[in-house]
Amino acid sequence: MIRRFEKLIKHLNTQISVSEGMGADFVYITKQEAEKCLELAEAEHTLLMEPVQADVEGGGSNWWYVCGECRSCLNAGDKYCHECGRKVVFK
Repeated sequence: MIRRFEKLIKHLNTQISVSEGMGADFVYITKQEAEKCLELAEAEHTLLMEPVQADVEGGGSNWWYVCGECRSCLNAGDKYCHECGRKVVFK
């Protein structure tokens, strides 16, 4: 996956460089590349959001941690929710 984004970054830098050389304000990318850019922007947005508190759910002798945002199960000590990507803090 990292390689996929490295290729995208290289392509975008090339597009920007060519655009500057032509004095143009536009670059052209494929729909697939635009989707990758959107995925990266959404991931960055998720990482920059405030951390959420891990909550405890269950009853009787069965208790577990859940993400305070999406309620997905967490393992003790997880730094990020595997479902929604939010940073998680345990208190």
